Amino acid sequence: MNKGVWEGKQAEKYGILLLGESHYDDDDTTLGELVPYETSGVVKYYLDGPAQKWAEFFTRIAESFGYSYDLRHEFYEKVYFGNYVDRLCGKSGDNTASQMISLHRQEYNDQLFSYINEHGIRKLFCFSKQQVYRNLPEAVSGEIFKDYSIGKIKHGTGGQNNLISMGTYLHSLEHPFTKVILKNDLKVYGIRHPSGQSGYVSSQVYDFLKSQDDLKCIMGPGF
Repeated sequence: MNKGVWEGKQAEKYGILLLGESHYDDDDTTLGELVPYETSGVVKYYLDGPAQKWAEFFTRIAESFGYSYDLRHEFYEKVYFGNYVDRLCGKSGDNTASQMISLHRQEYNDQLFSYINEHGIRKLFCFSKQQVYRNLPEAVSGEIFKDYSIGKIKHGTGGQNNLISMGTYLHSLEHPFTKVILKNDLKVYGIRHPSGQSGYVSSQVYDFLKSQDDLKCIMGPGF
């Protein structure tokens, strides 16, 4: 994980960690270098700075939990937010994130599970299925992870199922691709990247999440 995870003032109460993929840089000469700033600073700039095109990523996540842009502060004070990759990556078409994960997958998972243990995280939301969710530690016997269709989403000239993946890691078990053993069960959600080229429909994610009984305490009024 990148240094300086965002920790909302009420995050300990809810035990929810949002996990993005990486920080981006338009300068090709810096790709692959360690991120020189903390993730918390990026979230703070999103919350308090002027509106930016890149910040739609954070707004769509908030909308997925039923919080409009005007309620973004309320939402992000209830959650932790971190990034899986600690290296600067490029935007569309760049494979730096894939390269870094292939080299450091266990290291990233050790950092992630250690943080989860330290902060008592009970739910993990991965807002990148390809680069983050699918590179988490592998499930073991007794753990079931499934895909759920939440509607159709634009894909090229046609459409495809918009899928959310969900399952639970059980505590006290060894898992491939990490040396860290979880102290408590961890429910995990795999959700498409909010800035993905195939599009993102916040309302579809919101409708699914609000149907989960154990998430009612965090869900907002809709948007």
